[in-house]
Amino acid sequence: KGYSRLIANAQTYDGELVSCHIYILLNAVEHQGSTELLPGERYIKVLVRGAVEANLKEEWIEKLKSYSFVPFQKLQWTQNQLNDLKSKTFLKDEITNGDYLVVNGVVFDIRDEPNPFAKKNYSGEPWC
Repeated sequence: KGYSRLIANAQTYDGELVSCHIYILLNAVEHQGSTELLPGERYIKVLVRGAVEANLKEEWIEKLKSYSFVPFQKLQWTQNQLNDLKSKTFLKDEITNGDYLVVNGVVFDIRDEPNPFAKKNYSGEPWC
């Protein structure tokens, strides 16, 4: 949507060169001050936790903690949505064909998902 994914080389603290994926914001000026492309709160927390577990330098951990993010918002289901959730039972063939995403027992229709990366990686067989 607003990022370009590139492959780059990074140097570890031990001096080893490793290949990695980097994401570069496209047209940063256009999105300046916008929350549209900010990472989610959960994502930042995962990065911080990973940095701590990997014993990265404290200044890097603090930098990660300082990034702006979109706060986590708990889903507030309406009674109609809850009724809809209970109205259909999905078969395995239906939820593994790439059209649906299942999270904590809730089935999401992702047929209109514009991001092919998301459809490829978040549908089909369990991935975690």
